[in-house]
Amino acid sequence: MKTGRLILTLLAALSCTSTSALAAAPRASVSVDGSSVTLGDIFDGLDFGAEKVVMSAPPPGRTVTLDSRQLTALANANHIDWMPLSDTDHVRISRVSQIMDGASIAQALPRARPARCTEWHPQHCA
Repeated sequence: MKTGRLILTLLAALSCTSTSALAAAPRASVSVDGSSVTLGDIFDGLDFGAEKVVMSAPPPGRTVTLDSRQLTALANANHIDWMPLSDTDHVRISRVSQIMDGASIAQALPRARPARCTEWHPQHCA
């Protein structure tokens, strides 16, 4: 009888746990196009705090990797109930970039020049 009550009490306690804590898991890889990385970029399934900026994004075209220790520290600091399954858990964060060839740059320059050409900066008007 006491065992049955204990099990029911444990089940009730588990059902009161935040769903975001139970569902949060790190993504395998992330691509960001801005200058910052949020909790929602790193952890999937968050009900709260997903928009919180937690780090600067890597430079355009570059990738950084957060290892299991860094992910654990990030989860603990932000009250996310997550623990790594192994020491190899990680998230790769890449910053989107666009490679332009010389012809594309040369074509874009004449369109940008008139915006800088003013009577205060006549050297840019040629």
